[in-house]
Amino acid sequence: MSNTYFADSSETRVALIEEATWGTTPSTPAFKIMRVTGESLSVETETVTGSELRADRNVAHLINASKATGGSIEMELNHDDVVHLMMESAMQAAFSSDKLINGVTPKMFTMERTFSHTSGGSGTNTFVRHSGMMCDTMALSMSAGSMITASFGFLGKEATSAAAAITGAAYTPASTTPPLSASADFASLTMSNITSPKISSLSLNTTNNLRRQQGVGVETSVGLGTGRFEVTGSMDFYMENKEVLDDYLGGTATSLAFTIGAAAGAKYTFTIPTVKFESVTINAGGNDQDVFVSAGWRGLFSADVDSGTGGSQGGTMMIERNV
Repeated sequence: MSNTYFADSSETRVALIEEATWGTTPSTPAFKIMRVTGESLSVETETVTGSELRADRNVAHLINASKATGGSIEMELNHDDVVHLMMESAMQAAFSSDKLINGVTPKMFTMERTFSHTSGGSGTNTFVRHSGMMCDTMALSMSAGSMITASFGFLGKEATSAAAAITGAAYTPASTTPPLSASADFASLTMSNITSPKISSLSLNTTNNLRRQQGVGVETSVGLGTGRFEVTGSMDFYMENKEVLDDYLGGTATSLAFTIGAAAGAKYTFTIPTVKFESVTINAGGNDQDVFVSAGWRGLFSADVDSGTGGSQGGTMMIERNV
């Protein structure tokens, strides 16, 4: 009889815990279970082949050169503490008075995937742990009539495997707050110079431009370097006038602020005070279709990203929670 203990993706558990020291999982960790729709976390080993000349033309050696880990977490956006932790890692800052402005303080995690075999009767699981995970990218996607989706991309130090949980580990159940939709849960959107914009889709992407740092005598990375914080995105406007086109052609800065959420006191507001359009296309695709202004945009530094409410803090983007 064939093996009946294969793991099922629907029974996979993904959890995280914040690290105090990069790449070191806390002892007796209290993991927070994450709500995910998919994941692509990796177990990476780079190898090199020997270059010896051989009369028989064969390759005799394959050597491990380095180990690393990374990948992404996919989810339907919701309002809970796990999402807030990943937003803090993506922005390299911490919420203060429910405001999060991009900064220079890294936040790192150990992430653990548990692949269950117990439903088949084997009584064992496979645990894969990814340490030193820092958020490199955050992507939000909002389209009319769909759920708001989020993707968080990570780079890390290394991945290890085990057949048992860490001694003393605890697992906090995932939240039950409802996921957010781009219809009923999209509260408002404003842009300077643009009158009551009507959109069918909006994307927002951030990156920290992380890079792995390798060292002689060490298989894993010795650190993760941080580059510039960048915010970009795209929007599809229903064409009502030429305001977007004028801002693009004139290189005129606008601003972008939008609020999403299902319940009062549990919403997010995203604010990018200085935005310029990088690309604009307007085309009539054919009969019986709406004409859209498709615009790519980039957020730029503002000396007062929070409008003076927190002491005129400089940055590119601010996220407010519990709105």
